[in-house]
Amino acid sequence: MKIVYSGAQSPNTIQSSSLTSLGGYYSSSVVPNDFFDNIFDYISRYGEEEKQDQYRCIVLINDGADPITNLEMWLTDDSVTPNSLLLLATMQVPANGKIEVLPSAFSRPYSVPEFFVSDVDNKLLVTVNMEPNEKIAIWIKREIIGQGNLFEGTPEEVKVKILALGKTEIKTLNLSWE
Repeated sequence: MKIVYSGAQSPNTIQSSSLTSLGGYYSSSVVPNDFFDNIFDYISRYGEEEKQDQYRCIVLINDGADPITNLEMWLTDDSVTPNSLLLLATMQVPANGKIEVLPSAFSRPYSVPEFFVSDVDNKLLVTVNMEPNEKIAIWIKREIIGQGNLFEGTPEEVKVKILALGKTEIKTLNLSWE
């Protein structure tokens, strides 16, 4: 299994910027694990004040030789003071490899009827089987909730898994399968 950015000019080509992972074709660029800002950049003072939602699209690919069964996906939040909430939606990647393209990171995808809050207690977001080379688009919506003030005190140094939402938050995209 691997997770790649979307936003490539054609299927399975290089596109390594999270800022342009807004749909389009799936890329060949794997989303780096344990890096800051690998999906969303930091929350600015303006972003905290305006609380404008942002969206990104990443793609999960079964790159193994065997089918995957009972795939489950959920998020955990280990932030000391969470400043955002992540919501997820999934959809099959069409046969041509192209997903809806957003005009900006602040545009909501029309192809997604509903986003879901997901956590350990409510972990069943996706339960599917995936054939080899099958792809699932994962749309991520970031809502700024501003429970903590990002601009007071010294930011904590944290380790970030899969999704980085600023220097004071730790959110992890969890996957399990058989």
